[in-house]
Amino acid sequence: MLENKYQGIVVKLLKEAGAEILNLHGHAMQAPGWPDLYVAHRIWTGWIELKVDDNDLRPNQVRVVRALRERHVPVHVCRMDRDGEEWADDEPWFGTGIDRLEILKGMMP
Repeated sequence: MLENKYQGIVVKLLKEAGAEILNLHGHAMQAPGWPDLYVAHRIWTGWIELKVDDNDLRPNQVRVVRALRERHVPVHVCRMDRDGEEWADDEPWFGTGIDRLEILKGMMP
């Protein structure tokens, strides 16, 4: 699955759950390293970076994610493989992470 298709699925589900989304992915004014989506919802607000397959975070993305987390700003990386299986990042420095479905469960009325 391509990242932009995965992003479309995530954005659609988040909006259906009542979230407002700021989509920075692929935007000409996107500062390097910033996550793809900013999600604002009454239950959860934070940043989401989407990755497909085993694409690694680029060094500038690691720097931004660490800087945000040091300031207690929620940031999660959600990954999906080519078969549509989803998992959260498990790199020790990255924290526990949550997947899209866990975010959505908490947002549903």
